[in-house]
Amino acid sequence: MADGYPRPDLPEDAATLAEQSFDELQTRMPRWRPAVAGPMTWLLEAHAVQTAAGMRYMQLWSAFSYAYLGAIDGRPVRDARPATASSTWTFVDEAPYLIAEGIPLTLTTPAGEVVELLVAEDYEHAGGLTTPVGAVQLVAAVAGAAPNDLSGELLIQEAAREYDGAELVGLLTGGAEGETEDEFLGALTRRRRLSTPRPVKGEEFEDFLIEEPDVGGSVVVDLYNAETETADVLGTTTAFVWGIDGEPLPALRQAALESQMRDLVEVNYDFFLRPRQYTTINVTTTGVALPGYDPATVEANLDAAIRVFLDPARWGLLVSQDVARFANRTVVSFLDFTGEIGGPNIVGLDRLTTLQIAADGDPLGTTNITLDGIAPATQPGTIDVTVLAP
Repeated sequence: MADGYPRPDLPEDAATLAEQSFDELQTRMPRWRPAVAGPMTWLLEAHAVQTAAGMRYMQLWSAFSYAYLGAIDGRPVRDARPATASSTWTFVDEAPYLIAEGIPLTLTTPAGEVVELLVAEDYEHAGGLTTPVGAVQLVAAVAGAAPNDLSGELLIQEAAREYDGAELVGLLTGGAEGETEDEFLGALTRRRRLSTPRPVKGEEFEDFLIEEPDVGGSVVVDLYNAETETADVLGTTTAFVWGIDGEPLPALRQAALESQMRDLVEVNYDFFLRPRQYTTINVTTTGVALPGYDPATVEANLDAAIRVFLDPARWGLLVSQDVARFANRTVVSFLDFTGEIGGPNIVGLDRLTTLQIAADGDPLGTTNITLDGIAPATQPGTIDVTVLAP
């Protein structure tokens, strides 16, 4: 059930409707029984077929009405979005080459999962054995969220003598499933709710912001004036917002979105939009692989898991919510960190033997890290991982 969407609960099965008619008629005429070839039975069954069609139409009409409102509001149904990543390519010689849009590649993860990728756009290589790091943009061949956070080995599928290989930079990110009907109707209900002439709550600000295609999430702090950096200010709200990749929005885009939100709130109500403050977290850890697993592969799995845990796009994410909501997490808990990357959660890892974490510039240790800022976020810094054979 979508949040706030009153979907009609109407029976659409003709056999069910016919049985209901039989039951009602027997209530009124206790001695009547439905005969297999009786005219009354045929009549009720035919009527049930027509009624079922009408019920289905009413269900669809309710959805169509919301879709029409969505078109008026400029809020259409969102299609699935493919995950993207950047890559570095190497060549057999130093001549200039064109890496054409649409060249197919496969990504094989440490767990053996294969993802089909494509070059997202033409890249003209000026010359040299290697492109700049991350210069070639890739996109998943199939839209959806499944490839998110994956990494692994790239293999170019096009037979061309000039390419020597390609390497993924970071993780695949940004993929999203297409909206189901309920998700769309719930989002539209939340959007329409924002048009009411009443104070807008923090959660409603979040609902509005997450509807922007380039917004990855937000944390709303009520009663905080970002301009004066003062707390407990009545009639004031500050939203800390970031893009799909977890990084700050461009300054001009943030200013435009802040103006858009200011137009939404009541007169004399102060609203501010600000980027989060990021704390770089360094990690050093050692572990032991399970028998039969390559330590180098397990090491890559562990490294990737640490980077996902510290990914600013996911920091504070509440996974049980129907829409992307984020808690204002101001502390990196050492115990939470240990639980997240411990042996049971990493393919091929038996156990951790050491783990130390620290904010960049501080000595490594085993204590919690308090993050800087009102609505802070983490980002991975120096990640030093060593996995040994059993």
